[in-house]
Amino acid sequence: MAKSGAGCEAADLRLRAETIGGASAPLERCCLEAGMRLSEAIPGLNEVRALFESLAQSLESKDIGGAIDDLDRIAGELAQSADDITEESQALAELSRMNGSVGGRLSILLTCLRTISSLVFSMKIEAAPLGASAEDLSSFADSVHQLSEHARRALNEYQSTYGRLDDLLRSSCDEQAQFQRRHQASLRSISAEIVDSLAAVAELRRQTLVALREIGANSRAVSDQISQCVVALQVGDSTRQRAEHVRAALDLSADYLAGGGALAATGSEGPFEQDAERVVSRLCRLQTLQLDAALQEFGHEIGTVSALLDKLGGAADALAQRGRALFGAGKSRRESFLEMVERKLAAAQAIVTECRGARAVVDRAASAVAETMDDLERRTRDLSEIVGDVAIIGTNALLKSTRLGDQGKGFTVIAHELREYSGQIASGIRELSPVLNEVAVRAKRVGEVGRNLDAGRLGSLDSRMSQAIHAFGANARQMTEALERLGTEAASVRVVLSAATATLAARDEIEPALRAACGDLHAIAESLDDGEQSPGVDDLLDSALRGAYSMASERQIHDAFTGYSGGGPTADAGEAEDLAAAFML
Repeated sequence: MAKSGAGCEAADLRLRAETIGGASAPLERCCLEAGMRLSEAIPGLNEVRALFESLAQSLESKDIGGAIDDLDRIAGELAQSADDITEESQALAELSRMNGSVGGRLSILLTCLRTISSLVFSMKIEAAPLGASAEDLSSFADSVHQLSEHARRALNEYQSTYGRLDDLLRSSCDEQAQFQRRHQASLRSISAEIVDSLAAVAELRRQTLVALREIGANSRAVSDQISQCVVALQVGDSTRQRAEHVRAALDLSADYLAGGGALAATGSEGPFEQDAERVVSRLCRLQTLQLDAALQEFGHEIGTVSALLDKLGGAADALAQRGRALFGAGKSRRESFLEMVERKLAAAQAIVTECRGARAVVDRAASAVAETMDDLERRTRDLSEIVGDVAIIGTNALLKSTRLGDQGKGFTVIAHELREYSGQIASGIRELSPVLNEVAVRAKRVGEVGRNLDAGRLGSLDSRMSQAIHAFGANARQMTEALERLGTEAASVRVVLSAATATLAARDEIEPALRAACGDLHAIAESLDDGEQSPGVDDLLDSALRGAYSMASERQIHDAFTGYSGGGPTADAGEAEDLAAAFML
């Protein structure tokens, strides 16, 4: 059956089969290891993508939007507070001026009361020599004396209260002036700074949103492309399978050349008992095509993967650079607009907190002014009642002394003076009342203006800024963590890609052996005489090999080579099963 030298040719075929089998397994392991390495990068990249997509959503959340809107309102309120300081200063100055006019009127009233006290003493002297009537007149004098002393004490208390009010107004004006000097410009400054910051925030927020979405999308793209590489590296498995099929076919050929095997059994009744070389030549040509196609597909896929790995390396670097371009990195890292707003708000909050402390002193003084004004109004009413009683007693004394004629003449003159001074005091109190009312109105206005500036309201601004700081701070910390994670993952991806590239480089030592074996197969086919082409040879190959292919690409090559159309001869069921067992993995 075999020609001379067939044993040597069979040995060559077995050697090539062994070479192909020995090289295909490491080639697959090389691709598998590279794929496993690449797979390590995918979860981290997906987490980065989720982080940045979440950050983008957070920047558009109600918390951040609400904080920005409230900051705009806070800026307006701070500016209004700065204006209110001027109005309060003017109101306090006017209140202090009007209160000064009260002091002048009080001095007149005290002078009148001192005169009344002197007149009472004179009344007692005049009443002493009047005999029986003296007792009544002396009683009048005692009553007037008691009332005048009561009035004097009341007026002294009134004057003391007024003095306290005057001191409070002076201290309030001083405290308010200090507050104005120290904080008015600061309130206007932080209001303007918040407004400026919010104007910048709109653009920075837009840019940041674009960057966050871009980083998220690019992270997804890199992850997807790495996944594509992992899928493409399955070419290692398909190449190994095709190489194993070629090896099995070569083993069958070697057996056939040696005079046995499945091919000999299949073709024992055909015209090829003495024509093994032609069968083996055709089979070697077919397997050369199969192996060459497998190597071409492998080379194309690995070339694509290698190019993509290089590109992905650049993409990973670009991810980190995009983050650094926006926010910097390490010690040179620039603050995000969230951190910038948080920092400025913290500075503003410190000023507002300081204002609250200083404002509490002004508020206490203003509150004391209001309380003292209430006390003065009450004392004014009491004083009016006392002076009224003095006037009534003085009138009664005048009537009594008039009945005494010339004896009571001196007493009568004194009683007239007593009535006159009582009237002056009453008139002075009547004139004082509207002034006090106006002072009270001014004090109320000071209180109204002060409510826009009081520590409680500033405390509300303080609290609202704290809420904004919290909203910005939480997002800024998330962004910082995300940027750090981005840098870490980008570096990790770079390492993984380099490792995968290095692993694939091992194919450069393995693939040449397969290519050499492919060339050797072609040389063996050329060395064998395949004579005239015969459909019978290809029918034999169809029967022996086609059913054993596991991939469509192998069947396509086989069909193109043999002209198989699906209706050619096939081995019977038993023979096909034997061939499949010998040929398949």
